[in-house]
Formats: sequence, structure tokens, C-alpha cells
Amino acid sequence: MKRTINREEEIMKRTIIAAAFIITALSVTIFGQTSDKKSDENDQAKKEVIALAKEYANALVKRDSAALERILSDDYGDISTEGVLTTKAIMVRMPEEFMPNAPRLEAVNFDELFTYVRVYDKTAVLVTKINLKWQGSKEKLAKKWKSTLPMSDAYVVTLVAVKKNGTWQIVSTHESEYLVKTQATPTKD
Repeated sequence: MKRTINREEEIMKRTIIAAAFIITALSVTIFGQTSDKKSDENDQAKKEVIALAKEYANALVKRDSAALERILSDDYGDISTEGVLTTKAIMVRMPEEFMPNAPRLEAVNFDELFTYVRVYDKTAVLVTKINLKWQGSKEKLAKKWKSTLPMSDAYVVTLVAVKKNGTWQIVSTHESEYLVKTQATPTKD
């Protein structure tokens, strides 16, 4: 009788171990696939938000009100380096109505090493460093447009986007003057 109980216990142990192994293997497979799918979706969302940020910059350079109308959410708000709130209505009308003769941007260049995106379901936060390039001599522009020309050409920008009806739109931006003159380099420690 003792032998039968030990044999039954041994069979039970093997069954439990086999079941645990199968459950573990299935969990890794199932969660691994879900994780890979989620990772792929996040990677795609990050690419879309970076493309949106570049489209926004391009619209500012070209003073393209139609593009601004499309990519800015109705509740959009920007906080400038001076702390001034600008709404979508102002951004869309600003290029030609408010500042038709203001200095013009030639380009907004993104620092790819300083750009990162965090995705939280249907919300994304992009942080990047940009460098502005103006049309014409900066010195001449500074003399003519002292009050409107930025003090710096380098800014850190935070952009918040939300996915609505399958499309990303910008709901908020904020820029701060980039004051760091040298960048830290990682050590091999």
C-alpha cells in the first residue's frame, strides 16, 4: 500500500510539473506576442508623432494656415518662452493677419539625438531640441524686429498629441530656450 501511494504521488508531482511547464510556456508565448504587438504599435505611434511634429514645423515655416487648421486640435494651446498662451485660432490666423511682415523662418531643424516620444494609449508626449534658421541676416533682422525676433535659435519643445478618429492632432506645445552650451557625454564606467 505504501508503494501505491508513493507511485500516485509521483504521478501527481509529474502531472503538476508538466502542467506548470505548459502554463509557463503558454504564458510566455501569449504575453510575448501581446508585448511584441504593443511594442510595434508604440513604435508606429512614435513615428507618426515625429512625422506630425515635422509637419507642424513645416507648416510654420511655410505659414500654411490650412495645414495648421488640420493638425492642431480645436482645444490646442501653446505656452511660449515668455509665458504667453496662444490658441489654435490665433495660430491659424497669425501668419498672414497678425504678422504678415514679421521675420520668416527658413527652417526648423530637429536634433534627432535629443528627440524622444512616450506613448500612453492615445496620447503621446514628444520632447525635442530644435534649431531655428531665419531668412536673411540675423543681425539685420534683430535690428529691425527687436521685439519679435527670438533671443535664441535653439529651443527645447514639448509637444502633446492625441489620437482622434485614427489621426494624431497636436493639443499642446511649449518651448523653452535651450541654454546648455555643452552636452554631457556618457562615460564607460
